[in-house]
Amino acid sequence: MKFKIDENLPLSLTAVFQSHGHDADNVMEERLLGEPDSTIWPAAIAAGRALVTADMDFSDIRQFIPGEHPGVILYRDGPQDRASILRRFEVVLDNHDANDWARCFVVISARKVRVRCPDDAHDDWK
Repeated sequence: MKFKIDENLPLSLTAVFQSHGHDADNVMEERLLGEPDSTIWPAAIAAGRALVTADMDFSDIRQFIPGEHPGVILYRDGPQDRASILRRFEVVLDNHDANDWARCFVVISARKVRVRCPDDAHDDWK
């Protein structure tokens, strides 16, 4: 699966996704550092990449409807150091098949991973 790492997460997260067999890039590689969401989001869509972000602006599934985009992976563990974030994603990617996240809305928190896909009922979380 293809992912774009937003600037509010460690850009080295790109390598974590790549080490798990995914095609990942980040906003720095795309020369999008400091760009607004209105630029980042269309770039992710145009590249067919799920956006991996900690930006709560992407948390509204009424606006970012599962199935209508490549995917949104929202990191919700709050402010943490770079190493903790990278470790959390290592654990998540070791235990979940991120290929199943295509076109889905995913929330990664300290204790769980919630996934809402286009074919899920509106109020159900996997």
